[in-house]
Amino acid sequence: MKKSQLKILIRETIREVLKEVDYKKLRKDAPNYLNTRVKSKQTPGSIYQGITDNGYIKFITKSHTDASKKYTQLIKLNDLPALIKTYKDTKTAQDIVRLAIKGDIEISCSCPAWSYFFHYKATKDGYAITPENRPAKIKNPKNLGSVCKHADNSLLVLPFSANKIVADLKKLNLL
Repeated sequence: MKKSQLKILIRETIREVLKEVDYKKLRKDAPNYLNTRVKSKQTPGSIYQGITDNGYIKFITKSHTDASKKYTQLIKLNDLPALIKTYKDTKTAQDIVRLAIKGDIEISCSCPAWSYFFHYKATKDGYAITPENRPAKIKNPKNLGSVCKHADNSLLVLPFSANKIVADLKKLNLL
């Protein structure tokens, strides 16, 4: 086994043990339920809004069925503080943010699908920003899928927002 393959295997094993999840895993699991990936492609693009006072990355996504409705997605980069502390003097700010984006994240969405289908599963699997202890017994009794189409869309554009995230973190004196 090559050294690079071993590193990947170790990283994946650690994530499973710690119940960490990254944006790629959430996007990979999204199409398993409600044709999330197909609907995500029909959804107007998520727009980066900035970083909240709590340190969450905020996106707004319009509904693809009703243009007057907008939903808010929040994403938390759990590894960011440790990465800043470790690499502030040796890596660029962009590299630190890109590493954090590929690391452990938490997410939420304000849409009804998140609340009724995915919020409980996200809590159970450790990637919900806020906990939801009521199972989705009616809408998603088997806990299928991972995120709603709006969250999937936000996760799609998250890596492309790295430079904006860096600029906002610098404004907040966090980087």
